[in-house]
Amino acid sequence: MRMTAPPPASEVARDPARHFASSVDELFEYSLRYLDPSDMVGLSIHTVDNQQHKPVGLSFRRRVRISREVLWSVLEKVT
Repeated sequence: MRMTAPPPASEVARDPARHFASSVDELFEYSLRYLDPSDMVGLSIHTVDNQQHKPVGLSFRRRVRISREVLWSVLEKVT
């Protein structure tokens, strides 16, 4: 996958949520592109501003068991 140029600022200003979702999807695909289906992957998200919050994450699982839907369900917990 080739990274694309950023969209014009006016497009981002018109629909920032769509731009964010597209950027996350692109980053997701980019980060997993060279993994074998049997490789183990995990994800942990935490805030540096409030250390009392527990990290939210995706437990380690095989690459073939990770999808955009799984990633977005984790991100929804953070938001």
